[in-house]
Amino acid sequence: MNETSAAHILEFLFSGIRTRGDQPLLAERLGSAFHIMTQRETAARIADFARALSAAAVGPRDRVTLHAAPGPGMLISEWGILALRGVAVIVPRSFSYDDLVETLRESNSRLAVVDRLETACRLAGASGSLPDLRHIVCLEGEAQAAIPVLSWDDFIESGRREPDRSTAQLRLITGKDTALLFYYKDGAGALQAVRYTHALLMDHARRIDAILGAASIRKQELVLTTTGWEQAVGHITSSYVPVLKETIIQISYGIPDTDLFDHQPDVIVADAAFFDALRRHVIEHVRLSGRIESAMLAKAIALGKERFELRKSFSPVPRIQQAALNATIIKKVQKLLGGKLRLFIGTDNETHYDTQLFFHAFGIELIELPQEVSK
Repeated sequence: MNETSAAHILEFLFSGIRTRGDQPLLAERLGSAFHIMTQRETAARIADFARALSAAAVGPRDRVTLHAAPGPGMLISEWGILALRGVAVIVPRSFSYDDLVETLRESNSRLAVVDRLETACRLAGASGSLPDLRHIVCLEGEAQAAIPVLSWDDFIESGRREPDRSTAQLRLITGKDTALLFYYKDGAGALQAVRYTHALLMDHARRIDAILGAASIRKQELVLTTTGWEQAVGHITSSYVPVLKETIIQISYGIPDTDLFDHQPDVIVADAAFFDALRRHVIEHVRLSGRIESAMLAKAIALGKERFELRKSFSPVPRIQQAALNATIIKKVQKLLGGKLRLFIGTDNETHYDTQLFFHAFGIELIELPQEVSK
């Protein structure tokens, strides 16, 4: 990791604009093409969002709830909140509307960013029961004149008309300021929140980076982030560690498909569910190719399991058999997965043993991170 004394991630990002401002930072898929956003463009969007928050009377230590699928807009919104010394409240996308309302009330959020227009309209109609909620920003669709809902683009545009105070605000942030609140439900279904200060966020990012150090992620490699956004360790791994490593973040959401790899990502940060589904997708793809390839796939996995369980032991595999597997099914599956991928599993305590064995058979290791990285 780059050595930096920054108290928080944005100080590191803004401090490097002069020297690496043209370096790609965010990659967003729009149809069949990719839109690449540089560090300079990202920083400008962050500053615009921070100014828009200020114009909306959302200031330091005020809370802004984020309830939407992962995407560049969500990440820029979160960083804009942090730039203004606000608190980003991360609400799981799986929460129901009633759960969202309860979270907004419990967190005393001044503003909500959601991705569905239907959700935004319902919140606008319930504004009487949410006295602290003053503004709703929606990532989907256009602004609605009849209700107090702004589109994300219009909200960003309103920030461009405000004076730029983001740099001054940035210098005022201390490591003890609360940065993120992650909401979840405990075993009894009650709302709970985990609080992260800027200092703790940076500390966890460094510790996660140390765990992943063996992967040797290099500058300007493409990091595909998928699920696991709503849990702290997955969120930090996919949103903050890549910035410190000066890599490119591609944010995707939805059912895993090999089409995700069209842009040749080098690293994937995701949760166990993503890799379980990806394994099933690849197996189904091979099954449709015929019995011979299915049998060869089963043999490759069996050999991979033997080596995985007996790493320090000699595994007598006939060279001709191994050569045949390497030239056919192993090569084919590696091509489906991008070949050189290094995959990280980031948000589950379960081992998902079958999935780990599957990827190991094709030379791809899954590193499972703990839910919390302890000091």
